[in-house]
Amino acid sequence: MLLHTVSKVSSGAVHNRTLTNNLKVLTEQLLVEHHHHDDGADYRLTTGGSEFVDLLDEISRWHRQHRKSPSGKR
Repeated sequence: MLLHTVSKVSSGAVHNRTLTNNLKVLTEQLLVEHHHHDDGADYRLTTGGSEFVDLLDEISRWHRQHRKSPSGKR
């Protein structure tokens, strides 16, 4: 299901191996946790992961506010 969701919001196809490798790195960096339960497993953001997403949102907001138009004007 995660692969399907990521593929829908991505500009291109996301391969299962790519997703698995990225989730492994994010888990090693303590940004996500892998949870197992009776009907499967899922990944969830850790507190640090959530804070990182908030930081990226703030950077994106700043970029939108300060980016220059193609003519060089803001």
